[in-house]
Amino acid sequence: MTADDDIWLRGWHIAPLWRVRPKHVRAVASAHGVRSKERKTTSSTSETSYVVYHLKDAQRLAENLDNGTASVDPRWRTDTPQGRRAVVRDVLIGCGVLFLVLALITLGLLHT
Repeated sequence: MTADDDIWLRGWHIAPLWRVRPKHVRAVASAHGVRSKERKTTSSTSETSYVVYHLKDAQRLAENLDNGTASVDPRWRTDTPQGRRAVVRDVLIGCGVLFLVLALITLGLLHT
């Protein structure tokens, strides 16, 4: 067993390696047999859980994606036109929701 066998990384570390959007890391890992496990952190007021991914498995998948022996939905990737359009769509939806919330707050304040 090497030192790399015990290295586990969070999704935001893995996403650039696979060139996928962070919100799709879990689905990509699951579809391609990347080992994952849930970790928990506890503070004085709460407990938070998050998923980590095995480094060697993540590297193997990155190599397979690069050489074409594995594939990912192009809408999930950051290096395809479909993926870039999906990012823009997500940002526009987020901005629209923010605008709507601010408008509702403003209207509520004006009518009180």
